[in-house]
Amino acid sequence: MEDVIELEGFPPSIHRYPYHGRDDFLAIMDYERSLPYSNKHEIFLVTDINKERFECDFRYADETMFSRSWKEYLVHLNILLMKMPSAPHERAIQSLQRLITIATLRQGLVYDIRSEGSKYQKLQSRVKQPDNQIYPARFQSRGYPSIVFEVAKSETGRQLQRDTEKWLFECQNEVLSVITIYIGKRNRTMTLRRSTVENGSLAMKQEVDITVEPGILRSQGAPVISNAPFTIPFSHLLLREPNFWTWPRERDLQLTKADLTILAEDTWKLHLGSSSRKSTLKQPSEAVPWLIANITTLLAILGTLLLAPQAKPFPWLVVLLAIQLAIFITFLFKL
Repeated sequence: MEDVIELEGFPPSIHRYPYHGRDDFLAIMDYERSLPYSNKHEIFLVTDINKERFECDFRYADETMFSRSWKEYLVHLNILLMKMPSAPHERAIQSLQRLITIATLRQGLVYDIRSEGSKYQKLQSRVKQPDNQIYPARFQSRGYPSIVFEVAKSETGRQLQRDTEKWLFECQNEVLSVITIYIGKRNRTMTLRRSTVENGSLAMKQEVDITVEPGILRSQGAPVISNAPFTIPFSHLLLREPNFWTWPRERDLQLTKADLTILAEDTWKLHLGSSSRKSTLKQPSEAVPWLIANITTLLAILGTLLLAPQAKPFPWLVVLLAIQLAIFITFLFKL
């Protein structure tokens, strides 16, 4: 068993219980919930459970207590990985999903993706439930999601790394990115990572650290955020390249510092004195009046130049036209 723990990347101190039926399992769950915080993990193992018992008692169970309490079944080892996520864990994944929905809304793509939550997936050697998963809506029959999300406390980081590898290498190359969130157990720190496959090997493409200093937990201030914005490739999300000529302009999804501040606020139920939430929720339609005013000004300047006397056009009008064009082009690139 120790070799299995080492191989699968589970914490050495993970609790293990042989399976003796549903009633015994419920007693184990109650015991795990009663443990003090310092001795509590978000996961524990149930051993000696064969495939038939797993499918009958957990995978296809009607009761949510059983059907949603497991994280992964290792078919070749008869081991079931159970999950007991903390409140910050649940709030982090919900907040991240909202921020991604808002980011797609800004580009008018909110109906082009669908989230399937923790729906189980059958991999080569196991059955797994991710924390969240996203499919491109136009590929209804796609077997696996294009992006998978996993969240864990920092002490289970090695196991989260192993999860990333399984999603990327055991899903017929259909999972293009795995986004993980490591949440500190003893301090308010968070690390977002996006990993993918390059040249047949695992490649970590971006890492963003978020730290909430103890002195600003309940007062004005902002978290320390490194390497923002956090980028999700458009092609991994929708399985096509962005169309530059649409409006709003299609591009990679970016979670800005304002977005990541909201993620920290939601995860730890804080108010960090930031006005970012209102600006994050802005929709593209709010820019329409400004766009109309800009186009009207451009047309007015062009009309004046065309209708000017044959003599000499006013030099200041030419300068004004150049400035207005520069403003207009800059605005389009920021959409």
